[in-house]
Amino acid sequence: MKKVFTGILALFIASTIFSQESFIKEDWEKAVALSKKTGKILFVDYYTDWCGWCKVMDKQTFNDSIVKPIMEENFVLLKIDAEKGVGPKLAKKYRVSAFPSFMFYSADGKVIKKIMGFQKAEEFIKTMEDVKKLNEAKTYYEGISTNLDLKYPKFYDDSFLDKESRPKLDIEEVNKYLLNQKDFNSEIVFAVLSRFPTSDEVNKKFLAQKDELSKLFGKEDVEQKNSQILNAKYSEVLKSLDEKLLEELLSFIEENLPEKKENYFLAINTGFFEKKSDWKKYSEIIDAQIRDNKLEPQQINQYSWNIYEKSEDSSVLKKAVDWMKNLCDTNPEWMFIDTYASLLYKTANYPEAKIQAEKAIKLGSDSGENVEETKILLEKILKEIK
Repeated sequence: MKKVFTGILALFIASTIFSQESFIKEDWEKAVALSKKTGKILFVDYYTDWCGWCKVMDKQTFNDSIVKPIMEENFVLLKIDAEKGVGPKLAKKYRVSAFPSFMFYSADGKVIKKIMGFQKAEEFIKTMEDVKKLNEAKTYYEGISTNLDLKYPKFYDDSFLDKESRPKLDIEEVNKYLLNQKDFNSEIVFAVLSRFPTSDEVNKKFLAQKDELSKLFGKEDVEQKNSQILNAKYSEVLKSLDEKLLEELLSFIEENLPEKKENYFLAINTGFFEKKSDWKKYSEIIDAQIRDNKLEPQQINQYSWNIYEKSEDSSVLKKAVDWMKNLCDTNPEWMFIDTYASLLYKTANYPEAKIQAEKAIKLGSDSGENVEETKILLEKILKEIK
């Protein structure tokens, strides 16, 4: 028995070591050389010590029983701490500022694809398949060179220093630099453009060239710049809560980002009227989306829960009750029924709230969910009925 246990333990240790050694650690030169020698695509996981989702990606996705062998067979695997060693140099070159970020390189060093953010196993499997096809077709980000020693402006280099050493950024210097460039097709210029908030004049120039920039440097960084511009404008709208500024922002999106107009409009409008506590307009927007069958069940549930938590308007609460009743009729999931029960409780329909809360508790318990909050809700309902 002791021998069997020892053998199992040895296998476990060997498996753990193998898993750890699947990735080369912090050695860019070694990984690049191995990719060139084997002809395999180089996959780089850019992470930081403080990145929680990086750890989740390691545990759930990279260690998945289907993902792991595909990675090990098809790619040279490298982990780079973006804040240590060679990490800042690579982050500067490849514009890595969000974590986790992942990049795929051809055997001769060209960028095939950049991914930002957590991906579940199924999604990452699809990503790997897409990358292999792109590599076979020799489809790369043509604007990104293989040169790691580009001559950036000093303020760009300085922005990668640690907080104690980093000088205060002069945003006027950044905008002046960018406006003096004939176009943004230079790798260095695009790096500057991507990293810093920029003026309306610079943004207008960028938006006029965004399709070409997507081809040169990847749609991921272009979309991140789009988001940066929109977030800055949206912050001003939320500060003022001025509906005229809201309309100007929506017109800006219509003109410059029509392909994502519907998603932006929904998020911006609901966020604006929530901040303004105008729950009638908030619910009208959601109502129209539901009528047009444009919302996923999870979205309907989230908007309804938001109303439950924050609105005291009885007509709005009644609308949310109707949304959730219809949703639960077609999608009787415990979390949806929990929201429905909560709204019934808030609208004083205690008998029906009791029925739905009990149903949510049973469904949730049967599927291993934590139903403690629903039990507390049921206690409140029972007190009202007594």
